[in-house]
Amino acid sequence: MNVNIEVINIPGTTANLKWAQEQPRLELPVLTKEQKSIAKDFGMTEEQYAESILARQYSETRYRRYAEQFGQFLAKAARAYRFESVDVIYDGFDNKFHCWLIERGAKVPLVFDANIIISPLEAGDKNGLLEAEKAVKNAVEFLARDAGTKKSAVASRQ
Repeated sequence: MNVNIEVINIPGTTANLKWAQEQPRLELPVLTKEQKSIAKDFGMTEEQYAESILARQYSETRYRRYAEQFGQFLAKAARAYRFESVDVIYDGFDNKFHCWLIERGAKVPLVFDANIIISPLEAGDKNGLLEAEKAVKNAVEFLARDAGTKKSAVASRQ
């Protein structure tokens, strides 16, 4: 099953910027000429701008992890039906997973509040993750029934 993950509109946080400021200077990205010009235009030092880039990269990595976990749950649930692939876009602006289950070119949309994954992951709550997985499975099952998708048959050898 093909799972496509995209992360957009990731918010910057003071905590992530503070984290970036505490990292060794060697960890800061090397700025391009254009980035140096942007830093100057914003009245920032090159180091401050590099810290903001590192903070954004950290945020994107963190939110991508959430989207990938959600994508794993969605793909596992979709495999039980004849969906060929799933697309997941985590949108930090509305804090939602915007998803499409794809079958023979047809896209079935699905939207989940991202806190279904974020909260249990950040809390280390395994039961919360199991509940999230169950909720995703139930939603896919409902959509598959509604879309007329048949459950995949699993053959066994005897």
